[in-house]
Amino acid sequence: MEGSGPVGVFGFSRALNLTARVTAPDLYCSANGATASDQPKYVGSSHQSPSSASFVEVAEEAPLDLNCLLFDCRDGRHIIKTLGSIHTFFQRTGRRVNLSFHVFEQQAPLIARTLLILWLFMREDDVSTLEKSQQILELLGNTFIRRRTADLLETLIPTLTRIVTDGCGPLSSHFDFSWLKFRERDDIEAVLKFWRGDGRSYDIAQLRDFRLRRYYGVRYDTRADAVDWDYHMKLREKAPIIHKSEFLRWRLHGIAFEVRESEYDVPNRTTATVSLLKQDGLKVSKWGYFSDIVTGPFLPFGVETDNAELLKTANDVHKHTSGEIAEYNVSEFIKNYHASKSGSIPPLAGLNITFLPCEPSQAVARLAKSGRKMHKIFVSSSFAHLIEDLLDPCLLADNINQGESGPSSATGSDSILDTEVIVETGKYLLDLNKEQTTAFRRKVCDLATQRDRFELYPSGNGNPDVIVAKDVDFLVFRTKRKSQGQPEHSEVTLQYSP
Repeated sequence: MEGSGPVGVFGFSRALNLTARVTAPDLYCSANGATASDQPKYVGSSHQSPSSASFVEVAEEAPLDLNCLLFDCRDGRHIIKTLGSIHTFFQRTGRRVNLSFHVFEQQAPLIARTLLILWLFMREDDVSTLEKSQQILELLGNTFIRRRTADLLETLIPTLTRIVTDGCGPLSSHFDFSWLKFRERDDIEAVLKFWRGDGRSYDIAQLRDFRLRRYYGVRYDTRADAVDWDYHMKLREKAPIIHKSEFLRWRLHGIAFEVRESEYDVPNRTTATVSLLKQDGLKVSKWGYFSDIVTGPFLPFGVETDNAELLKTANDVHKHTSGEIAEYNVSEFIKNYHASKSGSIPPLAGLNITFLPCEPSQAVARLAKSGRKMHKIFVSSSFAHLIEDLLDPCLLADNINQGESGPSSATGSDSILDTEVIVETGKYLLDLNKEQTTAFRRKVCDLATQRDRFELYPSGNGNPDVIVAKDVDFLVFRTKRKSQGQPEHSEVTLQYSP
């Protein structure tokens, strides 16, 4: 699809808290091969919210491990929201957790962008939380950035380069690039040099205008009317929180997030990616802007919030913009993340982010070699076909190939947490009509269930068609259990797909 581009630099779905349905008994069984009856018990009423004071041996218990695989996340949004929501897992279960993220991106520029955004999110300095959130959103979705943000980016290049090449520097202990080939690490270093300038120009205005002319064709001179049509007929019913004015500004000028009356005049070089273009009859790799020009970067953080004040409407129009909601959400995630590392019993026991090779089969093969099994797997709509069989080595259950019974290869016990696979549906891809998005969801379900190793969750009272027919932004699958009579663990009812 021309509008979404061949290489996106931000996601087409909401950020997810990957601990939302994870319970302490689930992870305890998964890590230790125990049953639900072996779990530490509450002190006091079972209806009380768990806390560090309401659990026995909470400080002495080893932290729980949660392994997550992110396929083509592009912007680290799920990592940011999960880290910013880890305190809710602790309040719900009373258990600390080690988070391990395994990140696959299809190009070195996307790995570099993920590193940059996460480093800005995790850094500890005197910069205000509000300014940090504005910088993250600016680099995430704007084609032009403020001069002060560009200066910040330039000062960070040496630090990020040392993390990639030498594994040292601030926050380097949280990032692992050892699974990448040396060539891939060299490519990331070259990307960082390109961000600094490296003597090469990046005329994003011209590059984006070329994309716009090709997309609109004869409608180019009346593109404002085309944007108005897309907003009212396609986007508004799916994400009414996005205001027409900010959607129009981004579609016409590439500016999604504004800080008051600031001037945005410096090209955002982090949006540059590589694609194959024809030159003299040959396909050659070229730098350019090959990302989305239709939907916009509002979806990751700007379409939902737990602050009811920001969701108020007047005359069926939201009082607050998507940009305001995104700014609030990221600010809260930053505050909560830093709070989760403090206190006598910090909820976040450990954090590791491992970057995988830039070829899908090699990434999965590297995971299989390590023996690590995933509790949560996110797959973007661009890589939804991987659910057919490529992800098999990453799944916790061992009955995915021949339906064999017996002890689990991951834990030595049947009472394990089934791997949960979350597939992006392309709901917000505006170039797709309702029939196409429904067909896409049906195809994903067919791929997942044809070998009888996944089941749709929730199942819609036993009928997957109930969920497939809904215009949801995620489809959630779980690997089927090998045997009946396994203990049922309590579920957190927060739904990915409302």
